[in-house]
Amino acid sequence: MIDPVQPVEDRIAQDGIARPRSLAAVVGGAAVTAEAARRALSGAGPEADYLRFGALVLGAALLFTIGGIFMKLSDGATKPLVSCVMAIFFVAGAILQAIAMRGGDLGVVYVIVLGVEAVLAMAFGWYFFAESLSLWKIGGAALIVLGIATLRFS
Repeated sequence: MIDPVQPVEDRIAQDGIARPRSLAAVVGGAAVTAEAARRALSGAGPEADYLRFGALVLGAALLFTIGGIFMKLSDGATKPLVSCVMAIFFVAGAILQAIAMRGGDLGVVYVIVLGVEAVLAMAFGWYFFAESLSLWKIGGAALIVLGIATLRFS
């Protein structure tokens, strides 16, 4: 059984399976992202368009990453409630990505969302599941960020 507010020092269960530091913090982060996306969508002008695109892309990537956390916790989709939460986050991420695609090319928006999601997944895996980080992994993430910047500003 996972305690949603489990202390950091207890995040590794006795069975050796890493547990998230706090599921409440993950869900709360998604609510903050949704509010930021809502505020960005209400603006006008080129700065607001840029902010709107960034909020949508970041929001989609964050929701997909949180969905990935629940995917890991679902034990291969064998836990119905956790699997339903996973699906909700993936659908919400897809909706934000679809909205972002209105203002950009399919290939560019899709790759940016996937790249940001990959970097977030690596960071969340380290933070919540005590997964290892090596210089090679950090270098790979830096290359992803460089690729995203190249796509966005080309």
